[in-house]
Amino acid sequence: GRKEAPKKKAKVCVKCGRDVSDEVGEDRHGQFICASCRADPMEIVKLLLHLASRGDRKLVPIDGYEMVRELGRGGMGAVYLARHGKTRRQVALKGMLPQGAADKDATEKFLRETENTKALRHANVVQLHDAGCSHGTFFFTLEFCDAGSVDGVMAKRGGRLPVDEAVPIILQALDGLEYAHHAQIPRVKLADGTYGRGRGLVHRDISPQNIFLSGTGASRIAKVGDYGLSKAFDQAGLSGQTATGSAAGKPWFMPRQQVLNFKYAKPEVDVWAVAA
Repeated sequence: GRKEAPKKKAKVCVKCGRDVSDEVGEDRHGQFICASCRADPMEIVKLLLHLASRGDRKLVPIDGYEMVRELGRGGMGAVYLARHGKTRRQVALKGMLPQGAADKDATEKFLRETENTKALRHANVVQLHDAGCSHGTFFFTLEFCDAGSVDGVMAKRGGRLPVDEAVPIILQALDGLEYAHHAQIPRVKLADGTYGRGRGLVHRDISPQNIFLSGTGASRIAKVGDYGLSKAFDQAGLSGQTATGSAAGKPWFMPRQQVLNFKYAKPEVDVWAVAA
């Protein structure tokens, strides 16, 4: 008799187990989180923390942490304040949810890119501690900046900062950028298509939302954050829209050069954005 065609394996949400074949599509493979579960990223991050406590080896970097409160959220996920139960160390725990299935190749490509961000170590750059992926969710532990972001401070001041408060923030952000523009980077794509060590990272998305503050008064420190994570997420195809070659960034903080040639933007675009 004729052999029956093998039944296609159902694609299921890694959180709730629901069949999501209609959401993922036939050509996508990998871990996926359904639209219903994506609506509440807090529950997804809580799941990761629970699995970490149960010994999931992929989640070792967040083992022992407890969620304290939400710090903010965007289209790709959310950021939470987390505290380690024993050491009491506080970190910003960021979860990013891919729009499509997080297949192995895209996952590895994105996590390789995060190594460049981890290499940045400067008082005026937010430190990325650890990164990983489990259950269709990318997670990061970052230095926690207890005074929030500059846009939050601006909102409390009626939309703008007085000069004596703004200038120290700008100068410190420039210090962080100058360091990053010349820092040794472990993995960059070379002209011949291979990968090797390079020097310097351009941020390309400087704005009040990603300049963070730590401390108060005269001891307050400004730190440039979100260094390359969103860009690398796009380039790995995880956001559903690739930014390579497009004018990614916030238009009101972008110079003409960046609009015309985003992919090859030079350090000057970051300096322009800080001034803006």
